[in-house]
Amino acid sequence: MNIHPFLVHFPIAMFVVYSIFELLRFRILISQSWWFYVKASFLIVGVLGAFAALSTGEIAEDLLEGINPRVTQIVDVHAFFAGITTFLFSVLAIAYLSEFLRRIKPESKKINKCAKLSAFIIKSPVVIIISLSGLVLVLITGALGAAMAHGVDVDLFVKFIYNLIINDSSAIQD
Repeated sequence: MNIHPFLVHFPIAMFVVYSIFELLRFRILISQSWWFYVKASFLIVGVLGAFAALSTGEIAEDLLEGINPRVTQIVDVHAFFAGITTFLFSVLAIAYLSEFLRRIKPESKKINKCAKLSAFIIKSPVVIIISLSGLVLVLITGALGAAMAHGVDVDLFVKFIYNLIINDSSAIQD
């Protein structure tokens, strides 16, 4: 049984919510001490879910062995984008974890060394760039997954992404 389709929606939701939260730069929100923990929670839980989705995706890919080479092409591209997406959000999650540890043990010199890089990532425009890039990658990865699961013509966005990246509308038919 292929459980990949059941697992992928959880990290997608977590990453989208996290990215929206990260892009909401209202002073009233970012001045709240709890805002850091809310964002970190969505991000870290999303990364854990993404690793589960990646592993079940690899299992699902093995089930497709010997299938149409055009289907294999979209699976490979989908897996590539999923890997990059997970990597980007993992970088942010590590930065948030490091900052979280610094807040718990501010006297630790080892943690403080890592926290300097983490603070640079979290407190600079870098976090916005990575979050926005990750959000775009989630949308692309999801669109390619939807093309495989439901066909290229499921909606205009899926069709647009599929044709933009794969450039072969005959590969997967409804």
